[in-house]
Amino acid sequence: MIYPAARAFGGMKESELKKCRAAFAVMQEKIHTGTVVVYPALVVKGGMPSWDAEGARRLSAILQSENSLAAAVAPQEPGVPFEPMKRNQLRYLNERALAYAAWTRAQPRTGDYCWFSEIFMDAQGNEVYAIQVYVVEAEGAIPYARLANSHHFGPTPLREVSGALRFMVKLFLNDLEKDPLHIWPKYGVG
Repeated sequence: MIYPAARAFGGMKESELKKCRAAFAVMQEKIHTGTVVVYPALVVKGGMPSWDAEGARRLSAILQSENSLAAAVAPQEPGVPFEPMKRNQLRYLNERALAYAAWTRAQPRTGDYCWFSEIFMDAQGNEVYAIQVYVVEAEGAIPYARLANSHHFGPTPLREVSGALRFMVKLFLNDLEKDPLHIWPKYGVG
């Protein structure tokens, strides 16, 4: 009964979730010995998208200095066009994860993992209200796709891209300690 409802709201098929769980378990073991290629963040202010290359440099530096991950900045933006989120975040998250994975599979290998991030802000760029993080294996498997909204950020709102980047890294490292079934729950919803 839950599965049809989850699928209707954008949850992945259980067969895909099993692949994601397996990829996450492998990533838990290999992320600290592999290279993470960080792509420019997609920053959406009031519905207007732009790619933030400086954000990729900052995120790469955070991953390297604070977390001992080998990180490199991608030489270009990912070739995944912006799609408006609309009202269904789960569907958006999963469709974007699949799009980043398909694009990654078609590229020459540059590292072990590719990091894609999306930051949604108000029109003035004064407050972050949602973030998405996607970590994709070089071969295109999806070990990690996560969303967070402003209520996940705690009592202090995120006011800038750099704060959102730090939050992403903290969320990711915290999630690395969790069971794959927690990250990719049955039916795709937790």
